[in-house]
Amino acid sequence: MTNTNSNSFPRDLLNKPWEERVAYFDGYRMNHPFAAEALKLFLNAIHERPSNTIILLIGPTGVGKSTVGHEVENQVTLELMPQLIADPGRFSSVWYECESQHGKNYYWPGHYRGMLKAMEEPLVDKKRWPTLPARSSGKFMPESRAPGPAYQPALINALLNRRPTIVLLDEGQHMTKISSGMVYEDQMNIVKSLANRGESIHGLLGTYQLNHFIKLTAQLGRRGKIIHFPRYHANVSAERSIFKTVLPTFEQQLPVSKPPELVCHWEYIYERSIGCVGVVKDWLAETLKAVYRREAAEAAKHGATSSEIQVVITLEDLRAHEPDLKVAMKMLSEADEGERDMKEPNAASRAGYRKQLGLIDKPKKEAALQTTSDGGAKSTGGTEISSNKSKKKLKPFKQRPVRHKLGDVGGEATK
Repeated sequence: MTNTNSNSFPRDLLNKPWEERVAYFDGYRMNHPFAAEALKLFLNAIHERPSNTIILLIGPTGVGKSTVGHEVENQVTLELMPQLIADPGRFSSVWYECESQHGKNYYWPGHYRGMLKAMEEPLVDKKRWPTLPARSSGKFMPESRAPGPAYQPALINALLNRRPTIVLLDEGQHMTKISSGMVYEDQMNIVKSLANRGESIHGLLGTYQLNHFIKLTAQLGRRGKIIHFPRYHANVSAERSIFKTVLPTFEQQLPVSKPPELVCHWEYIYERSIGCVGVVKDWLAETLKAVYRREAAEAAKHGATSSEIQVVITLEDLRAHEPDLKVAMKMLSEADEGERDMKEPNAASRAGYRKQLGLIDKPKKEAALQTTSDGGAKSTGGTEISSNKSKKKLKPFKQRPVRHKLGDVGGEATK
């Protein structure tokens, strides 16, 4: 990802203004294992799925979904570069952040307009009703009152003309905002229609709320591809080790004279981030900026320049900007619930599903054997089995276990 090739920040950065140092860390993107796996699965889905597919990148808040989405943009652009040079009117991707409206429902007209502006469509606010004749003197639709149908055909035409490989919709969980009189299925059907009529793959990045969104109907589920981007779990040894490895990498990328020893306080950092690397990154970025602003104000009193400022981040600085514990607890609650929903069906559910299909699992033994009157055996299917085959071969001079009559020593045994 961006700025990931170097093990440490460029040392000459410490001689530049502190604003550039902060900007460097803001632009740093860590290519940790879970993010790399999510990126690989996302790119594979783009190349392997039909053009009307809906890809959902789902995970807890602060895990780094937007970061992966931007890296998808970069990779797709690099792959299409020769075609983009030959056809300047084509877009490699479109990025739009779904807005959270104050009303009860997700505002689709605003969505259409926002995407048109993201594609630099001219005269976005001057769209007519599609039913108006070409020479009609009808008024142009004002920006605040233009209905959704006036923008949807324009958006579909823009997608067909620009031919983006992927349309990325960040904060996709906002689409689940509906009033009691609507159904979730209607919302997802709009996205499906845009992907189908616009002939472009749509990728939704959002929280676990999207998991219920795509599984509303079998048709939506078949069209969709779900990619789970989880957090790191402290109770899983391998994941705990990865999280502890992430912290020294952040240390090396902090453009300060002496970085804090994060790995020594990994439990404290994990407690406030619940194992989400994005939360750790935002926490460090906020602390870095606050410390530089504080030192810059102090240096200005002594006439020092911006490039002369040198800072050290301490544990106290981290505590001053730590994520709220109540927020972290809420994040953990939502993540746990979402992870349970993402799990595969258990054995009992799968057995019921196979029974419904008519694929009844056979017992461990092919057929239960039933003893016949002549001492032989008979399968449940009625096939006779030789009694000789059912008897075990004994060693020489060893008697078979039989029952003798009381008081009859060596006499005839009963079977």
